[in-house]
Amino acid sequence: MSHIMQKLDKDTLTNGVSYFMGPLLSWTLVGIIKALIREIIQQRHFNPMTRIEILQTLLLSPSCPRPVLQLVAPKVYILLGHSKGKFNISTLPGVDVLSIRRVIEAALGVHTEGDLLSSIAIGTARLKWADTSVDFPASIPRISWEDEPRQLIQTALSMARAGKAPSLDVAHCIKVIPPTTFLHLLWSELASFSSVGETEISRRIATFVLTMPRSLSIPPLLPIFLHVVAPSIIFAIDHQQTPDHTLKVDLLVTIISSALTAALHLELGIRSVTGEHQFVLGQSSSGMARKLASDLRARRNHTSREVLQKLASSQSFAANFAVSINDLG
Repeated sequence: MSHIMQKLDKDTLTNGVSYFMGPLLSWTLVGIIKALIREIIQQRHFNPMTRIEILQTLLLSPSCPRPVLQLVAPKVYILLGHSKGKFNISTLPGVDVLSIRRVIEAALGVHTEGDLLSSIAIGTARLKWADTSVDFPASIPRISWEDEPRQLIQTALSMARAGKAPSLDVAHCIKVIPPTTFLHLLWSELASFSSVGETEISRRIATFVLTMPRSLSIPPLLPIFLHVVAPSIIFAIDHQQTPDHTLKVDLLVTIISSALTAALHLELGIRSVTGEHQFVLGQSSSGMARKLASDLRARRNHTSREVLQKLASSQSFAANFAVSINDLG
């Protein structure tokens, strides 16, 4: 497509792309939009404005199917927050970032609670509240799209520290960045927060994120954390050997124990109500604990052994996961 785009003028190219907006070919727009975004970010052409204008036309067109918008949403968020290139698309004339965001969020079914954060993120200076509009200084610093989940996590932690009920829109975060990226980001913020003595708050926030049942469109986060994210965290802890090594190991053990215990209680609660074995978190708590024990034992590094030993010595964990504890031996 890039070779053809070099030879066609803007009108011809626009007319050609609009051909794919018809009901028979609209499903192919996913590949077209992703290709446009890739070329814009990689700056393969001297003048990317033609591609940006076509991309905006496609995204804002009423004929663009909602499933297409849902599939390309992560790439669009990356483009809008892209700051590594020579230009920032959000600052270019004629680029309606606000409308693009609204279309994407409408397709995802996202209704963010933090309108102010959203407005700051896209560089606007207007906040709508009820029937009034409040203008803010245009000098408010911008927050890139990929940094919005970090802001939401930090806000939730600050609210908890202040004694207020924290609110964290996990579904929105997962739609902005992939689940593994979000969980790594969450760990980073929790570890930083715990380093100043707030381990209990970190434990409660992590348990909520990992064990709260959500819609079917959101993958269960606890299995991803235990079997994908935790091993990479352990690898990093083992190789960095920083002064806060023990603190991080203790925090990880606390989160694992608390989350698996909460998952067990959730299973028992559902079983008592429905009379059925339903694993709303993707897998059974005992199965996740057993697989975690097996994975940690197989890694044979110092930090993995530490985590295993601390879990095995935890009375509450041993009481709830006796079979898995036997596997820890």
